[in-house]
Amino acid sequence: MNFLERAFDNQNQWWKYPLCILGGILIGNIVGGLFIILAILLKTTISPISDGGEISDIISDLNTFLNAGTPFSLFLLISIFAFSLLFSVIFIKSAHNRRFSELINGTSTIRWSHFSWGAFIWFTLSLIYLLIDFYMHPTQFTIRFEFSTFIRLVVVALICVPFQTTYEEYIFRGYLAQGIGIYTKSRWMSIIIPGILFGLMHVTNPEVQQFGFWVMMPHYIGFGLIVGLIAILDDGIELSMGIHAANNIFSAIFVTTDQSVLQTDALFRQLRFDPVKELAAFILISTVAIIFFSIKYNWRFSLLNKRISPEDRP
Repeated sequence: MNFLERAFDNQNQWWKYPLCILGGILIGNIVGGLFIILAILLKTTISPISDGGEISDIISDLNTFLNAGTPFSLFLLISIFAFSLLFSVIFIKSAHNRRFSELINGTSTIRWSHFSWGAFIWFTLSLIYLLIDFYMHPTQFTIRFEFSTFIRLVVVALICVPFQTTYEEYIFRGYLAQGIGIYTKSRWMSIIIPGILFGLMHVTNPEVQQFGFWVMMPHYIGFGLIVGLIAILDDGIELSMGIHAANNIFSAIFVTTDQSVLQTDALFRQLRFDPVKELAAFILISTVAIIFFSIKYNWRFSLLNKRISPEDRP
């Protein structure tokens, strides 16, 4: 066991955790925001303030551009997460002296095959579900396909979305899970607390505003709990990183709704989003994925009840 036990290093003062997380978010958003403004001003004809444009009008134009659903707008939105990931790695290395890979699985080597398998299985199961759903309810979807736009979207999604998902996994399933594990000595708490916080992070998403907090939180918290469970059982977050990346890439490329937080030129637009049906599909896909990975990697579920001890530190 390496993943959680690696954090027994006498570098776990509580104040370091909010400092590193908030510092990474703040600096990442500032740098990312400046990058977005510069990129948009270079590409578009948004009127500068000196030409008489009000600040509120310029902000409105920027928001409209970012939510246009184009590959370029997706790239700009994801850039904030890339910068936040970069500065979080720097802060955590400085505060805890832990390398990037040591928050991934507690060692100096990242298991990229686990990442690939996580992405492949989740993407495949999601595609099978989408095709079945489309076959059974064709009137609930519209198909939009413009070859050049779709190819650009695929390329941008494959390159950029993993920065967003890796950042979230790095912070929640990596950094927070290790810190909470050290303080509570409980693997269950390393799953539950980051899972809940991950769900609450999405409270401002359009889906929550549309369908309500108590309807959508099971989706987000449920996802956080599932990938947290997988990370603990697999002694590292590579599978969770792959699953999260595949989930968001799939949504960006293949299916979107009017309520989706990432508006893209996806191949399918779902005309009616049913939260209950989608939650049931998520539970089914998660169950199949966990069964597959438990067999492939010979997981021991009894590990979940084993206390985290400094004696097991690698």
